[in-house]
Amino acid sequence: MLEVLGLATALEIILGIVLAFVTSIPLAIFMFARPGIEKGLAPFLVASEAVPVFALAPLLVIWLGYGIWSNEW
Repeated sequence: MLEVLGLATALEIILGIVLAFVTSIPLAIFMFARPGIEKGLAPFLVASEAVPVFALAPLLVIWLGYGIWSNEW
């Protein structure tokens, strides 16, 4: 049972890292290429860094459910 939990956790970590790279690198390139877009998005990005993760976690669990594939649409 512990092996399964370890694999599930490893899968979630890997998926999170891949998702972060897939979204952040193109967004950074796009913002670098278009300074006007950077000026528009910068306040939202700064605000997202100012909010602690543990404050958002209960809201995300309520909205998205608990588990890696909890909301299959």
